[in-house]
Amino acid sequence: MPPSTVTRPGNRRQFHFQSHVRVDGYERFQVSNQIGNPQCQLVAQVLVIPSGRFGMTVREDQDVIKLDFRNTVTRPDLTGPAYQQRPGQYLADVLRDLRRSGSPAVLLNGNNVGWWGNQFVIRRKQLRFKPKGPIFDDGDLPAHVSGLHAFFLPGPSGFQIVDIRLLGTRKQAGDTTEMDLRAVRDLPRCGLSGFPLIRHGQTVWETNGEKAWDPGLLFDLGASRMDSHRVIREFVRTLIDAGERLVRHPMTVIGLDGDGNVVLLVVEKSARSRGITVAEAARLLRRRFHVRDAIVLGAAGDSQLATTAEGFLTVPFVADYARSAARPIAADLLCDELKGQPAYARPVPCYVLFRPAPELTGPRPATSSASG
Repeated sequence: MPPSTVTRPGNRRQFHFQSHVRVDGYERFQVSNQIGNPQCQLVAQVLVIPSGRFGMTVREDQDVIKLDFRNTVTRPDLTGPAYQQRPGQYLADVLRDLRRSGSPAVLLNGNNVGWWGNQFVIRRKQLRFKPKGPIFDDGDLPAHVSGLHAFFLPGPSGFQIVDIRLLGTRKQAGDTTEMDLRAVRDLPRCGLSGFPLIRHGQTVWETNGEKAWDPGLLFDLGASRMDSHRVIREFVRTLIDAGERLVRHPMTVIGLDGDGNVVLLVVEKSARSRGITVAEAARLLRRRFHVRDAIVLGAAGDSQLATTAEGFLTVPFVADYARSAARPIAADLLCDELKGQPAYARPVPCYVLFRPAPELTGPRPATSSASG
């Protein structure tokens, strides 16, 4: 297929599809903007996966779930609580185990469960969540998380994105107040929540701005804001209503097109890419890939994508504060395009595997800190 170009009406920026390949049952598009405006430089990968041929597995890291940000920080540049190196799972380790087992798979970061109080994983039909001490916790976490949350789930005939109502309650564990959380419906085998980007064919990030796990997902706020959850919600709404300029990030988005195929968008922030805003991601997915439902799973250094057939397809972003936890990615785990340049990746709170359905019953890749 020859390269194709999509142009946004009213905007001179164009997205160029440099390559289109079919590998191990999925289609991959490498996306960039047209050369000529370095301020809008972009490199991204889009994978289209047939829903009927692949199953999903989600795995969260228990050390991240247990981390209590009320008395611990994972950034050496922050003072106050005791410093602990960032926990999580290294996708390079998972990828190598998958290759050794001969299990073809698409591997990407999941959401930020265990970091923020309002992102969740479903595994073995159980809700996995952070019961205490998320960032921006102001002592009323159960009230903050109660309500509807968008989840990417396997369904009876493929995948779907649905709203699930969660109810948070307070429980006492020793002298520490913790949260209990339940879903007001039966849960499927697995799934994960994210920031609503597109629902039923319409862009919805503006009306869901307060659901961003971090206001920095939308706006460049400089230093981290450690205000109460209520103040952050009000601040985000004020910035959206004022039309404040959105910030570009590396980003991971998972969605579904009109045919029910899974569409993965993973955007780099690297020497060759400045990242993408949530509005740009929504336009690209809707207009070029006809995505009808999508959620943002993560941004910053958590945006990572690899396959057993090709290796790491993106250059993971490693901020200065995360360098102590980052590890180099071995050259044999990089795709051909990335070989010969140094690539590092930090650990992620959880990861997602898409594998041909029969592979779901095979042996699982072993990781030292994976739960279940």
